[in-house]
Amino acid sequence: MDYEMRRRPLEKERPMSAPKDTFADQVIAGAKAASARIAETAKTGAERAKDAYEKMAADAGKATDYYETVATRTIGDMATANRKLIELAKEDAEAALYTAKEIFESKNIADALSHQMTFIRGRIDARRALASDAYAAFKKASEEAWKPAQKALKAVETQAAA
Repeated sequence: MDYEMRRRPLEKERPMSAPKDTFADQVIAGAKAASARIAETAKTGAERAKDAYEKMAADAGKATDYYETVATRTIGDMATANRKLIELAKEDAEAALYTAKEIFESKNIADALSHQMTFIRGRIDARRALASDAYAAFKKASEEAWKPAQKALKAVETQAAA
């Protein structure tokens, strides 16, 4: 047996035809398809990021408006409270001067003590009234400040449930 007989003629069994696409063409086509998918994904991601940014910016604007409103209201409430404290101090001073005058004009110790007790009761009543007014104002302000937050929490709960 000679060498030619042992060797199979592969060319005869599988005829060589030129492939429709070369390997390089297939790689280039795959790269183009991958590039198109990456570009599409990037575009979609950019659109989503833009939408998320716009929503965050809108929410930040709402939060800023809310905090400005609360701050303005708080400053107004504090000014009102300070005016009430100043009025109370003025009343205290006037009542103290009036009581001192009455004590000095008293004919005996019992009248002087009576004037002093009247003064003390009057100041205690004034403090009670101030505390009651302050409590009512604080309660009203806190309820008004809490309402927008409650609405926002309900909206979040509704979105989460959906």
